[in-house]
Amino acid sequence: AAEAFDRRIGLLPRDATAWRLKGQSLLSGGDVDTASEALVQAVEIEPDGADGWEALGRSLDLQGRLPEAAEAYGLLVSLDPSRSEGWIRKGNCEFRIQRYADAAASLGEGLGTGPGSAEAWFQLGSSLSELDRLDEAVDAFGEAGNLQPGNPEPWFQRGAALQRLGRIHEAIEAFDRTLEAAASHKGAHFLRVIAYRELGNPEEAAASFEAALPLAPDDPLVWWQLGITREELGEIGAAAEAYRSMLEREPGEPRARY
Repeated sequence: AAEAFDRRIGLLPRDATAWRLKGQSLLSGGDVDTASEALVQAVEIEPDGADGWEALGRSLDLQGRLPEAAEAYGLLVSLDPSRSEGWIRKGNCEFRIQRYADAAASLGEGLGTGPGSAEAWFQLGSSLSELDRLDEAVDAFGEAGNLQPGNPEPWFQRGAALQRLGRIHEAIEAFDRTLEAAASHKGAHFLRVIAYRELGNPEEAAASFEAALPLAPDDPLVWWQLGITREELGEIGAAAEAYRSMLEREPGEPRARY
């Protein structure tokens, strides 16, 4: 198909549509580098063509040229702010190069003007979390989880943000949702333990530790935390056993009490 556009370009070398269609055809065929060259020609000839910038953004994204892709998507949405997918693609690129403030702004704009995917909501939540905008992050992770309830990560990150906010009961609920989706999720087990300890409930913390131990049986920190929890319960023998297990894995560890 690209050859047909070459014939048209030979007749009309300033035909931006022909250059764009050639680039899109090459992009569909997997020839990303040549596609980008054709699409650069298209936007140079017609800088006000939103479709050209959208296609160029996709091509640059596939090449891993993320700052340039974000710039192309930025020009797209400056020409047509109603393009929610353009905002989301821009935010996706910005998120991947850790420009979290820009990503949060772009993703928020895109998700506010059109339907969004679980991935976009998750990236928005992650960006907001990096910016310590935790209340907003909690809401974004909740949207991601509702769209994809079988994915444990949105629920886990929601729980972690809630825990940082001191909303411990809600954090435990989120960790429970994580474990419903992935029973072996190590992070959810251990943050759930810490949450119960923060609530002053060492019984639940100890029970959670016992469930988590098979996931990290060789981690001395896990045994240390279990020892502290057993100590809080007045179970000195069980605490000593946990500390001994810790020392078996890390001899000379000064935090062992018994």
